[in-house]
Amino acid sequence: MPNFRKRYLTYVFLLLAIISIAIYYKNNTIDISKHTLTSKKITKDNVKILQISDLHCKSFRKDQHAILSQIENISPDIIVITGDLIDGRTNPKNYNNSFILVNELVDKYTTY
Repeated sequence: MPNFRKRYLTYVFLLLAIISIAIYYKNNTIDISKHTLTSKKITKDNVKILQISDLHCKSFRKDQHAILSQIENISPDIIVITGDLIDGRTNPKNYNNSFILVNELVDKYTTY
């Protein structure tokens, strides 16, 4: 019986570790989805609109370098920030991560 318990606890621990790593990875990586839409109301060909959402004051390397380089590679015409850049549960010390990002974006892109 004790051997069964050790094996059971080992499997439970490994499962919890895998789930924790997956949650951490999902919450701390940049997820990019690409969609193509057409409209007769848009007169310019190939307008790139980049939507940013749910960053929750996250840091993406020093001075937000990782996310800014991803945005630069996309080279959007317009950036829209749709929510949760800062939230009430985040330590105010981390607000600077969002401020750095927004300051860089408004200097280079049309940002809403």
